Amino acid sequence: IIKTKKFLKENNYNNLRNIRKYREMIKNKLENRSFQKVLDRADFYSTSSVIDLIFHAQEHCFTILQLSKILKNLNLEFLGFSNSFIKTKYGKFYPDDKNNLDLNYWNQFERDNPDTFIGMYKFWVRRKFS
Repeated sequence: IIKTKKFLKENNYNNLRNIRKYREMIKNKLENRSFQKVLDRADFYSTSSVIDLIFHAQEHCFTILQLSKILKNLNLEFLGFSNSFIKTKYGKFYPDDKNNLDLNYWNQFERDNPDTFIGMYKFWVRRKFS
């Protein structure tokens, strides 16, 4: 999705008038894997959803390692991701991380499985108590 957003921005597909044009271009370039991932999303087929997915004005993208630094700076403790299917899959790759809390392992897991968090990260944190 990030690659698609970058392409659209570079080619001025950045306003409501171009959404139909953008959708047709995506549909016609099925050989482009980045475009195919967007086409496979239900959000692609609704104007308001595709705006949120691709043209969101205030969206920020972070990696797991960036989130780890942010949590540390804010004195927050990572309590885990909320998706049990993803945690089960992760646990098969990293059985020594019994509580699924090692963000370095999660970073590697996401690198090996780049579509894991295709929508967004959903996780729990709490303030660390000294």
